[in-house]
Amino acid sequence: MTFRMKITSKTIAYTSITLSILLTIWFLIFGNMLGGDFNSPDFDKIKNIQPFIAGIAVPLITFGTSLLVVETFKNTILQNISNNFFKLIDQNKKILEGVNSDSSHLPADDFKSKGKDFFDDLCERISKDYDALTSKDSTYLIKMDESLRTKAQNKAGQVLLVDIYDHYYHIHQSDLGHYFRNLYYIVRYIENCRIRKSEKTEFIKILRSQLSNYELLLLAYNGLHEYGKEFYTYIEGYHLLKSLNNEERLPDTYIKRIVDIDILKNAYPHLQKHWT
Repeated sequence: MTFRMKITSKTIAYTSITLSILLTIWFLIFGNMLGGDFNSPDFDKIKNIQPFIAGIAVPLITFGTSLLVVETFKNTILQNISNNFFKLIDQNKKILEGVNSDSSHLPADDFKSKGKDFFDDLCERISKDYDALTSKDSTYLIKMDESLRTKAQNKAGQVLLVDIYDHYYHIHQSDLGHYFRNLYYIVRYIENCRIRKSEKTEFIKILRSQLSNYELLLLAYNGLHEYGKEFYTYIEGYHLLKSLNNEERLPDTYIKRIVDIDILKNAYPHLQKHWT
């Protein structure tokens, strides 16, 4: 088993301070500087101690304490970032809980979707529309919104998917727009923080763990839309879709939400890695 010690500025600081103390003790003992009497100190030896203290011990202690001050400052900044981040996470949850879209106008449906259920229902609706438009299912197409049917005519693949998403995005813009804008600013906030890349990645992992499968799927669709161009860079850069279920192991009786797995794999290179 290999033992690896993580060298940090705090480790260096304590090492520097400890070294200064050990060197001072070594100098006092082996330099024979401990002689003399309390009531009559040997001033010649005291004069010999001074250059050592000023030249070696003090600089080492100063260096170590300076590193500790810097480390304390960095920890304070990181704590403030963490506090702000979790406030943004809570705000995102409230936005999600506040989603209450009447979907009764959708074909063959009469329900109201709330919270995460809305994302599930919308993903299912997009999947059904995509399948119907691809297979030219006349029975289903008759019930489909005429504007969507006309806009999606003779289209396929990612172009068709984006057109369907665009149709529902504008119907539910107050919910989807608000949700994705807030999610985007959470990621951008972390990206703009002056912290290490590894620390940014840990924050994004926490954010990703808060998102349901269908939030991730709609995030993927949103990243392909013109409104999600800026978000796409973060989605790909931070592998935000890593936890998305590709549905390949779902039984055939289950209504799959992903319209075409190849569309997402081609659009998001990181999925090719995680879905192989």
